[in-house]
Amino acid sequence: MVQHGTFIWQPYDMDSNVIMAYAADFNPQLWRSSCPLIFYAIVEMHHPERVIRQFGMRQNIPEATDTRDISLHQISRKNRTGIDWNLQHIQYISRWQRRYDTVVQRPPISNRRDTERGYWE
Repeated sequence: MVQHGTFIWQPYDMDSNVIMAYAADFNPQLWRSSCPLIFYAIVEMHHPERVIRQFGMRQNIPEATDTRDISLHQISRKNRTGIDWNLQHIQYISRWQRRYDTVVQRPPISNRRDTERGYWE
């Protein structure tokens, strides 16, 4: 368990040279979209609400998230050259297409210890 003072959160610096180098290629809201990330056969859910403090927003205690979707983690591309991954993952692609509807919003951090009561307990 993380104890108070053992880890110091630092929000992303949106003006950093690294981020600004890619500014034309992305929409920063996507970083906060709770949506599936898809790469052919691989699908992983992105849960920014679990690390929203990195985006300069007040961190609450996240609800439990089941990240063990067995059906996704058992997928192998081995000997599956004829698979149409667009059809295989249509439900996740549909969720991705609605990604701007699931952008996580929280109040901005007002001080260094701005987290939900009980977060560090």
